[in-house]
Amino acid sequence: MPAARHKDANAFTFLNYDHPDHSATHRRLVKSHISSKYRAAIRQQAQPRYALPHQTRNSEEEDKLLKSRRKRAQTSFGSHESPHSRWARAPSPLEVSFNGLRTDPFRSLPGQETPCVAEALDYYTQAISPLLEPLFLTIKMANPLMVWMYPLVLSHEGAYHGAVALSLAYLEKTRAPTGQASSEVTFHQRKAASILCDQLADLRGPPEDGMLMTVLALAYLDVLYRKDRIANRKGLALIVALKGGLDNLGLRGLVKAFLVQSDYFWMLETGAGTIFPFTKRNSRRAYPQRPFRDDLLLLLSTLPPGFAAIARRGTFGLDIIRILSRVSTSLKSKIAKLPRPIEEDPVSDDQDYPDLFEVCACLQSSARTEHSLEKNLILAVIIFGFDMHNPNGSFSRVTAYRGSRQELTRSLPFTQAQNPEERACLIWIMMIAIRSWGLELPFAAQAIALGRSFFAQYPEARSWDTVESAMRFFFWYEPLADGLRSSWLQALNKYEKEPARTSSLAVTDSMGITGSRKPGPVSSPGGKANDESLQETIRDHAVVTLPPMLTLDTYLTEVRML
Repeated sequence: MPAARHKDANAFTFLNYDHPDHSATHRRLVKSHISSKYRAAIRQQAQPRYALPHQTRNSEEEDKLLKSRRKRAQTSFGSHESPHSRWARAPSPLEVSFNGLRTDPFRSLPGQETPCVAEALDYYTQAISPLLEPLFLTIKMANPLMVWMYPLVLSHEGAYHGAVALSLAYLEKTRAPTGQASSEVTFHQRKAASILCDQLADLRGPPEDGMLMTVLALAYLDVLYRKDRIANRKGLALIVALKGGLDNLGLRGLVKAFLVQSDYFWMLETGAGTIFPFTKRNSRRAYPQRPFRDDLLLLLSTLPPGFAAIARRGTFGLDIIRILSRVSTSLKSKIAKLPRPIEEDPVSDDQDYPDLFEVCACLQSSARTEHSLEKNLILAVIIFGFDMHNPNGSFSRVTAYRGSRQELTRSLPFTQAQNPEERACLIWIMMIAIRSWGLELPFAAQAIALGRSFFAQYPEARSWDTVESAMRFFFWYEPLADGLRSSWLQALNKYEKEPARTSSLAVTDSMGITGSRKPGPVSSPGGKANDESLQETIRDHAVVTLPPMLTLDTYLTEVRML
């Protein structure tokens, strides 16, 4: 049989040896051929995982190579070659195709490839997508990066170039946090913008999801590199409007939830207004009522004692308690080193995915309201979830992380405690925020300012034993302890080295209003809290100011300037 004697190891052989017209000799030859290929495959599995698949040899050479490797392995302790130098020569796992499924062996990507594409897409699937899992766990949401976005990357040219540019930008930020975009990032960014221009110029009817994702990637790049222009964020709102609004984006509200979440954290980080002004809703939040129901008691039993004590006072809404319970369960599994349970879909088939404000309505409150403790707590829990996921990593490139700590830095000096439990909770929140800034090198100026407010308001926090004792009543993860103590010590040293401290602290709230507060223990009289609550209610019912109108033509002009 000619196919059985073929010498090209890379050729494919299609066999049908079970036909009744085939002779017994023919069948034996085919089975022998299959057996030889099977034995060769077994020998290849004995090779190191990083062996390149295109390095093929005939059977005799493979046998010799395998035997020589075994001999070298037995005598490697007497060799002068260090293990480090041997591993240094190993090719990257990204070069493995069929063995590791880390690249595209069929070259089926929808756009032009550059040398960075394999690394960028691998980083997208292996790093960026898992990196955001703690946030999606906190707000009980499926991962849109794989469910919605990645299929678009593989099928839409503009989305492909936008995803490659964004993924490579995140990768470069891990290596050089203050660096500018490389030429490859710029190439794919401009390629995505060029394709978007052509599609906008010929647009007939509602835009497709690939265009929506292209604009989303361009908007994320603007925020990541701190570009002043907001055209792409406004363009995102325009594309959403052309598709019929947030409620018509499909996937049972998953796309809407992701866009609302992105807009919220962009707003916290940049200080700009929302691009979806009608997403703010006035919902009547439910709080625990005595006597507590059995399902509520079950949730409270999962919380650390500090959170449970505050919740029993009726300070936390039911939505806050549910979030704390989910994170607490995840933390216990992490401490016990248990595998995370596989949950196919956090929302049942007959329901839509809730957006960020439906999961936790207090996130819409401003800094100086009665809900500021709840809002700051959830923002700190989001940061803690990222830190717990990877204690040694820096998440300063993640928008949700940056936006949360930015808002905490603005809001915490205005947040007041009304009892010892809330005071201890604010110490925990302050330390989570200070550690998030402490990951920056050198020690961030924002951390110094926040530490100044921290030690002035909470004199007892100048003792690490007191701080640690208070934090252990809330979420505590031992691998974070060294980072917490190091950041606390840096902040304390900066505080103590100041030549003189005034009797008041200049602070800025989330609305950009600057004021002063006297340091020391803070308490909130009931009348003032009611006044602030009334002011917040009045603001909520005020007329919403729409952002400047952006037409398709003006956005097309903006994109052409990229």
